[in-house]
Amino acid sequence: MPFQRTRRHSAHTRRGFALLMVVACILLVTIAAVGVSRRSLLLAIESADAADQLQERWSRVSLQRSALQAAAAMYGGEPPVLGPPSDDSDQDRNPDESNRPPQPNRPPQWNPVYRWQLAVHDRVYTVVIADESAKANLNTVLQLKTPEAAHTLATSLAGRTMSRLSLPPRTGNRQEAIDPIGSWGQVLPVGANDGLLIRELPEATARLTIWGDGKVNLLRAPDDILFGLSRLIVSDGESRDWIREFREAFPEKSPDLVFRELGFEDQERMALLNLIALRSTTLSVWVLEAPPSSCHTLTLASRAGSGVWETRTVRYTR
Repeated sequence: MPFQRTRRHSAHTRRGFALLMVVACILLVTIAAVGVSRRSLLLAIESADAADQLQERWSRVSLQRSALQAAAAMYGGEPPVLGPPSDDSDQDRNPDESNRPPQPNRPPQWNPVYRWQLAVHDRVYTVVIADESAKANLNTVLQLKTPEAAHTLATSLAGRTMSRLSLPPRTGNRQEAIDPIGSWGQVLPVGANDGLLIRELPEATARLTIWGDGKVNLLRAPDDILFGLSRLIVSDGESRDWIREFREAFPEKSPDLVFRELGFEDQERMALLNLIALRSTTLSVWVLEAPPSSCHTLTLASRAGSGVWETRTVRYTR
């Protein structure tokens, strides 16, 4: 009958509508669940990245602190005296050679640069500790001589790496002070396509520096560095003489007394005294990450007149 068919049709319609609502609810719940899962996954990835970054930063800071403590232990106290090499005993030495000045390329007994490689949390780091006061300071050389002379000295000490050194020209009166070099990127191609990588800088500048007060520590610098700086002021022979005399007579004789006994003129003597020191004032600590990472840090520690070390850190991310 028509009335029964209408009721039956209405019941089917209601059941179909209810089924459609159930399907819609399931679809909405599924979409919401997918969204929550995706967000949870993104949060998990972000948390993992944040944990990795925190671990990386902790590793780097820990290495910096440990390296600074090691540097203080190695360089903070009174340094050992650089005497003649152990194989230069009197019985092994030719009498004709006993009075010959030391050669400027004699290997030093004090190593101004130390390097370690170690792994921390699956990351490989190279730590380089250096006594910047045991290196030839380019800023000092530029104050004394021309950029050409500084370039020649840098090339003789550091080899082909410094052939691309681009030093600022001297303008005006030679007696006028020039702006000091503040970073290696000012005078070397660093980070460019054909330039030095940041991780190569510690090796390239193992014998040269632009940091510190400009003086070289007599008790830690190798003879060839002392010779290269000294010959900017006095002759080659005089440079060899005072280096040999100082090595043999210290601590009984001060550098000033050595210069006076060798008959240096007052102007030469004062220039040399302004160039040298008997303690280090600047240390450097590099923390280099192995490829493919490009994050490296340089910490410079400077000792003020009070003897307190002050540090500053530069981070390189390329």
